[in-house]
Amino acid sequence: MEAATASTGAANVWLARLRFVFATAVLWAALHYVVGWALPRGVDHPLVLSSSPYGPLAGVLLIAVVWGGAALASLTVQPAGRAQTLFIVGLALVLWAAEGGRRGGTMDDWLIRCNTVPGPPVGSPYWRLLPDYLYLLVAVAGASLASSRLARAAAVQPESVARDLKSGAMGPDYRRGLAVLAMTAVIAGLATLVLMGPAVGATYRGQVYFAAGVGLFAGVFVGRRIGKDCDPAWFALGPFLLGVVGLLLAALWPGLMLPAEYRHINSIPAWNLARALPVEMVGIGLVGAMWVLRGPAAEAVRAERE
Repeated sequence: MEAATASTGAANVWLARLRFVFATAVLWAALHYVVGWALPRGVDHPLVLSSSPYGPLAGVLLIAVVWGGAALASLTVQPAGRAQTLFIVGLALVLWAAEGGRRGGTMDDWLIRCNTVPGPPVGSPYWRLLPDYLYLLVAVAGASLASSRLARAAAVQPESVARDLKSGAMGPDYRRGLAVLAMTAVIAGLATLVLMGPAVGATYRGQVYFAAGVGLFAGVFVGRRIGKDCDPAWFALGPFLLGVVGLLLAALWPGLMLPAEYRHINSIPAWNLARALPVEMVGIGLVGAMWVLRGPAAEAVRAERE
């Protein structure tokens, strides 16, 4: 009897893992083939939604694909909460951005493409990246909402759903949520500044992933100490706050942390928080943040119900 129970438990674990891989693979494939179709291709071409020759089409496709992928993940990896679904979304974005490997474009390549003539740093390349965060924010917000509604529909009575809709998706305690978000961003920013390496060094995707991922992991780990039962949506906003602040300061002061002898070069990022492209920051940021919040599936559903 005990052996049969153990065998069934092991089979369920592997089935859950296969469902996780399936949901991630489907979302990555949709990003690669559907959204990738609307983006420029080539060696050392950075993955920037706003660089699409079809205008906002790439951003709109990204939103639709992520919403659909999140719904599929929520239905496939059951029972699951928002943290699990957002982790899958982040992982798919990470895999998509890393497709080019060492030949894939980074922030350095974006600056080179924007600044065709050598000269002192300017803020325009950073301003052009901000719309990407808007597309990604709408995509992730929709994914969070879809996964939340589907999980609640599967595990909660209709009257509980109505009560949650009335109270709001992020809960009534906005002050604590904002405090948690601020703490998460500050800790993540400090860690990322240190881990990203020298200010004048080349930008490597692996280092970007490591620095931003560990930074958001640390930020959420600390943030949970002051908001243990805080809604996962507040933690999911961490990569966006970190990335937008990094780009805004870089756009306003293009030579922010560059030594004086390098302030005539416009192909070096202004500072370490501007080294990640938006897709990279949001993808690896969600992976790092949601890894802390993931946990057993039963706990995820319980968190959604509370």
